[in-house]
Amino acid sequence: MHIADHYCNFIYCSPVPDILKNYYTLESRTERKELVMGKKIISVAMFVFLFGCNASSEKSDNKMTDLIYIDKESTQCNQNGLSLSDTFSQLTNEGISIKSSQCGILTGIAVTSMCGADDLQINIHKINHGDTKKSLKLGFKLISDLDKKGMGYKITKCNK
Repeated sequence: MHIADHYCNFIYCSPVPDILKNYYTLESRTERKELVMGKKIISVAMFVFLFGCNASSEKSDNKMTDLIYIDKESTQCNQNGLSLSDTFSQLTNEGISIKSSQCGILTGIAVTSMCGADDLQINIHKINHGDTKKSLKLGFKLISDLDKKGMGYKITKCNK
């Protein structure tokens, strides 16, 4: 087998389809344009199909779960405040099932840089949508509400 009979990229090599082998042997420009146009149509159709499937799965996942957060109540220059396990336990003790947990920091807000001032650290939990009202009563807030306030968040490494 000759190397020109294979198409290689960074991940794998595969046989070159006959339709591509024939590209340079096509006699007329019209034949070449038709071949290129056909490949473009197929590429666009595959992109739309794959993007549509991905978008619908994300929507269904968002209907089933919510991201919530709570202020760690920690301060600058100190290793204090609520740990991730503290807020995890607070939720599970109320019968709330947690899918995942992570630490973060609020963005889009300014604070005084001074020892003892708030450091904007938060604990984030992914929970079932049905448990959201119960978590809000415990003092947690929806991550999605941050956008409404012109704020955001960034995932960070947990200190404790």
